[in-house]
Amino acid sequence: MNLLLLAAAALLTSPSPISSQDQVTMEGSSTIAPYARAMTRLLRHPEMLTVVQNGSGTGIARLCSGRPLSPQIAASSRPIKPREIERCAANGIETLVEKPIGRDGIVLAQSVKAKDLELTVRDLYLATANYIPRAEDDCVLVKNNKVKWKDVRSDLPDREIIVIGPPRSSGTRDVFLEKAVAVGARSFHCLAAIEHSSPDYFAKATKIRLDSHWVDGGEQDEAVAQTLRYVRDAIGIFGYAYLVDVKDIEAIPLDGVEPTVETIASGEYELSRGLYLYADKRSFEGDHPVAEIYRAFGSFGAIGPGGFLTEMGLVTTGHASPEMEIDTRKGRPAPKKAPASGHGEGHHGDEHQAAASHGNDHHETPPLPAARLNSGGHGESAKVMAASHHEQASHHEEEAQHETTTHEEPAEHHEEAGHHETESHHSPSGH
Repeated sequence: MNLLLLAAAALLTSPSPISSQDQVTMEGSSTIAPYARAMTRLLRHPEMLTVVQNGSGTGIARLCSGRPLSPQIAASSRPIKPREIERCAANGIETLVEKPIGRDGIVLAQSVKAKDLELTVRDLYLATANYIPRAEDDCVLVKNNKVKWKDVRSDLPDREIIVIGPPRSSGTRDVFLEKAVAVGARSFHCLAAIEHSSPDYFAKATKIRLDSHWVDGGEQDEAVAQTLRYVRDAIGIFGYAYLVDVKDIEAIPLDGVEPTVETIASGEYELSRGLYLYADKRSFEGDHPVAEIYRAFGSFGAIGPGGFLTEMGLVTTGHASPEMEIDTRKGRPAPKKAPASGHGEGHHGDEHQAAASHGNDHHETPPLPAARLNSGGHGESAKVMAASHHEQASHHEEEAQHETTTHEEPAEHHEEAGHHETESHHSPSGH
């Protein structure tokens, strides 16, 4: 009899199994992934959340597809774009709930054994853009032929340019294009002057190079960080949390500022950005676990002083940021009281404006194969990436065949082009 009572008591006190309705999938940003993995300790059932790293754009696209196997939450390292909101509306999602979870810095890192490198935003532009101005005051675009850092600036090291950066599906890439490449392009006064009058031409000047000096590193930021230990000349681009986690690598100062919690929070470090979650408002009806996940990301134990997400490198104000409902039928965010935790109103003006103005700059990216957070093999991935970074670039070379091989200049410069008669020029309207 005592054994039966003990068995019954064990059944009553053991955790109840998770139903399929309690299973939640979060897809998207590789920057948010480690924070999401750590946050599960606050959930009733840590195993209820599955995290998939496939890029901000892919995560949002799959959320907004409205399909049965779509994720319930999209994680993004940039604000949602207008065309993505429109896609949600077209597939029956009337209201999105946006939750800012904190800020992060996009770091440039290298092996501690590499030669010291201090870069400016202009240096990054000249090293990573596919087309650059022919001269300081000559905005005819020519194919980027800079292969060493000393070609970018004479006082930089005689060291090959190898940048392992985020792929097109990544929100990190979107922010890098906006805050590094585009800003660097504007340092050329002739490009800054035609940005609004010839937007297509400016866009061409801010695309990532397609040769072997830029390598798409995939959505596994940790693998990119580990790769820097094997490719000494390479620099990697990824979220600040991975700089904290991986040994034997160091940050490269940008315009004289190192990425730290303080410089990211203050905005002194230029490559800082907000991190966001998105979910269909209908997911918050009843006692759905999506609401529990939203609350966990805003809990004091996670983001307060000494909180475990703060210790991992997530930059926060120390308290939960207000959520926002986005009416997809209007196509733009409108601050309202959100259902998950009721923190009131808020806005993220600068970054939302940037998302709106750059909403159609990039190609739609199809969903990539899911890379789950609990999968191993990062070390092996790093070795493979290190050994074959030139092979990965062959895809870029194939794409490069579709790029024009002639010099180009904006339409308003044609009247002054007499001294370039030996070259072929095309205005943006002719693309």
